[in-house]
Amino acid sequence: MEKVTVKDLVDFKRKSDRAKKTFAQKIKTREAKSKGDGTGGNWWSNSLSSIGNTFKTGNKNEISKKIEDLNNRYNSTDIKLTKMQYAQNIEILQSMLDYDFELIRPKEGFAQVKSIYEQKMIEISGFPIQAWPTSVFSFEKDSKKYIGAVWFITNKEPFKDSELGMFAELLYRYLSKWYSSKFTIDPSFCIALEPKRGTHVTFKTIEDGDVVSILDKTIREIKSL
Repeated sequence: MEKVTVKDLVDFKRKSDRAKKTFAQKIKTREAKSKGDGTGGNWWSNSLSSIGNTFKTGNKNEISKKIEDLNNRYNSTDIKLTKMQYAQNIEILQSMLDYDFELIRPKEGFAQVKSIYEQKMIEISGFPIQAWPTSVFSFEKDSKKYIGAVWFITNKEPFKDSELGMFAELLYRYLSKWYSSKFTIDPSFCIALEPKRGTHVTFKTIEDGDVVSILDKTIREIKSL
């Protein structure tokens, strides 16, 4: 079976009951493809990669430079669709210029942790769900080694908190599967952030009941159709 992305799950949840059945069959019968992040040349890659680099380095100049770069590209093309893509990416970057990354970045012992492609699949109820975090990182707290991950994602129609929760919950399961033998997983640092809204959801908010968990429920519904 072809990998299933969280975006697939969101698209399914947003469809009518009639359309859900057709979409579920499409998901279940797709043939597996070669390696890739499942984005197909993501429309938002320019902005999200820059935001991700800013998180990793702590240097906000990355965002300003990317805005300048995209403005130059916008002015140098006459292709309407390309101009639209640049403009929308610029808008997202501008929305993050004043964002306080310290809210989601550990303060002590922050270090990037390498992950490999083969680790980015989590099987849930027989479905290969793709986890594609922007950054996996370790940090220290009370002399103990922890691990966390952040996933910057956006959409034409911004993700709701419950939808962001699916990304955050998948991050927690991803870290539990591959890193729990060496690190303690901090649910507060399993983070899904929507730049358009400037909001984020953590797995801790799901544990606390502030955000409803819909990941398993959505997969079970697809499986039943």
